[in-house]
Amino acid sequence: MVIVAGHGGDQSWAVMPGANLRTMRNARLSQATAGDDGYNAGDLIAGKYRLGSTIREGSLCRVRMGIHTMLDLPVAIKFLRPEFRCTMLARLLQREARATAALRHPAVVRVLDWGLLAPDDGFIVMERLEGEDLREYLARKGTLPAEHAIRLLLPICSGVAAAHAHGIVHRDLKPENLVLAHDDAGHLQPKVLDFGIANRAIGEKLQEGSGAGAVGTLGYMPPEQAFGIEGNDPRTDVWAFCAMMYEALSGRTPILGDTFDEQRRALLEQDVPSLVDLVGMDAALWAILERGLRKEPSERWPSMRELGQELARWLLLRGIYDDVCGRSMASEWLRPWPSAAWTPCTDWDDLSQASGESSTRATPMPFLLTRTKSSRATRREGGYARARLDLVRSMQTELADSKDKRVP
Repeated sequence: MVIVAGHGGDQSWAVMPGANLRTMRNARLSQATAGDDGYNAGDLIAGKYRLGSTIREGSLCRVRMGIHTMLDLPVAIKFLRPEFRCTMLARLLQREARATAALRHPAVVRVLDWGLLAPDDGFIVMERLEGEDLREYLARKGTLPAEHAIRLLLPICSGVAAAHAHGIVHRDLKPENLVLAHDDAGHLQPKVLDFGIANRAIGEKLQEGSGAGAVGTLGYMPPEQAFGIEGNDPRTDVWAFCAMMYEALSGRTPILGDTFDEQRRALLEQDVPSLVDLVGMDAALWAILERGLRKEPSERWPSMRELGQELARWLLLRGIYDDVCGRSMASEWLRPWPSAAWTPCTDWDDLSQASGESSTRATPMPFLLTRTKSSRATRREGGYARARLDLVRSMQTELADSKDKRVP
């Protein structure tokens, strides 16, 4: 059994399937050090990507900065670490590239290219993101107000829900895999990284071969993942998302354990401490998060979409109408969702300005009036505004009436 430490010193556990990968790993380690992947800054790969320095270390992969020389475009290039290069993992890396490239969602990092440098050495080219990850943000800011934390993470919830619609479960959601990126105009756009198809496939092979195995990160794995008995289930990501929200609000993960065995024991024996008691959280919000952190998968929110809808309703009832990207909460979460992949909403209210890191109520009303117009245009837009306000009020009334009927 090989335990691999992940990015930034966090405990990312990959229980590897015995002799084949172990033999390959030992042979590779005799030829390469932990910081050497066989490429140097300035090298040109695939005839068009100029390599820069390493910017990220993962359990199986390493990410380098790069430049697309033909387009003068900054990119990030993901390689397998030398000790894990083999034909099987190179093919799985291709699966990850193809699956992630199919996700057309602003909260999912864009995949631009994929290639092979050797039969056992694949790479993925992704957009390069400018910003800090959630771990760095929390270290700088400390615990967050509930309204700000939800507005900040709801775009990630939407992106992961879109991945689930494609049959992709992330299985390693954690603060290091969420980047608070900015676009060219400076607007904030949280993005999720590393869908880790290769990690998922290794875990599945372990389950087929020995009935045991776990791939994930200590502190964000639900019981079924920690014990290596889960399938491709979106409720794994529901737990991890709620664990990140729990940490953002309290400064600690829901279940504590310094080692993998301690973590698994705690998942069996410890109850998740109530944030009502720890930080004085609103009881209605804690009911939403507590359901996402239940140990029995069948008792959790069945989908990220339903979890996101409840968090959006909680904000709407407090007069907060957009997320941190400036997207309308009602149009994003309370409209009917298609069964296919997410498509951008063209509702004009989505053009409201992003509010950066502010945790205040970004939009005082659920509509936007930006300039003086003719009396006819004013009457027309006033009618639209009243209709939208009536819609929000009716939703609030419906939520208040059904509050006692919902299972916490």
